[in-house]
Amino acid sequence: MVYFLLAVSFILHGVLILIIIILFNKVKQTEELESRQKQVSREIEEVFHAYLLEIKEENAKMDDWFKYSSEQSKQRLDQNRTDAEEKTDYTPPLPLEGEEDYQPSIQSSVIGMYQNGTSMEEIARELNMGKTEVELLVKFQHIK
Repeated sequence: MVYFLLAVSFILHGVLILIIIILFNKVKQTEELESRQKQVSREIEEVFHAYLLEIKEENAKMDDWFKYSSEQSKQRLDQNRTDAEEKTDYTPPLPLEGEEDYQPSIQSSVIGMYQNGTSMEEIARELNMGKTEVELLVKFQHIK
């Protein structure tokens, strides 16, 4: 009976040692995983920090550019004011003789004719276009 109890004790001790080794390996794996995650988080933080520094530099450049361009526009406005004060009698340019009159675009012609009640077939015939092209132009303008 003593031998039986010793055998059971050795078996139990062996199983417990095996369980302890398995648990030790699991703890070791989780510690390694945790250290890798910390390293990855540090790397991500460094990348974000570098990115933020680049953005700050770009913002500073843009701010300088904006200040410079606003100063130039103020100078131009002042120059234009002095020029305007010198030239008080402005007359707009007149069209030259023989200049062609304004011709509306095809799209505006189609829309105008459609809004005036002309059918799509008539519009296509009059403007020398396809009926489908006229339908698409009207559809793109969301006219009902």
